[in-house]
Amino acid sequence: PWMLMYALSAFTMNHRQFFQNIYGGIMVRDVLDKEMDYTAAFPENASPMEMAEQILEDIDLNGAFYANWLNDKKGIFINRDDPVKPRRITYTFDDNKLEIEKQILRPTVYVERLHHRRGFQQSGFFDDAWGFSVDIVILSIILWGISGFLMWWKLKNTRKTGIIVSLSGAGLFL
Repeated sequence: PWMLMYALSAFTMNHRQFFQNIYGGIMVRDVLDKEMDYTAAFPENASPMEMAEQILEDIDLNGAFYANWLNDKKGIFINRDDPVKPRRITYTFDDNKLEIEKQILRPTVYVERLHHRRGFQQSGFFDDAWGFSVDIVILSIILWGISGFLMWWKLKNTRKTGIIVSLSGAGLFL
């Protein structure tokens, strides 16, 4: 499953133009889910990440996220990273409005999101579990490679062919 997910996501990234043509030029499409009035008292000099954490808690959308300033620091945007229901939340200070957009779930965007997902920066259990499972896959692949090398080295009659194939592979890689 891991290799298939990374293969599919790499394929979609390598052939982005093809998939953009399928989706009419737009890979990620957000649609307005809801607008609401929202008044908050943020600590002085609060960062966008601190403000976003408070906003997400208030609107019951806790979980993995990234936040930053809007242009000219007139508000913040929050990307709420959820595997099934990602949201983009925009909060503007002047009018105290929250705009919540949901992302249309498309298979190509979904596998790319899994490919780029990072593990231990967020506080959720599933985020940590994802990071831990990626670590286990990485260790398994390394052990797989080492054990394959050791088994090949023990078979003396295949060493010459193995060296030629390994050098050819390294040459192609370079």
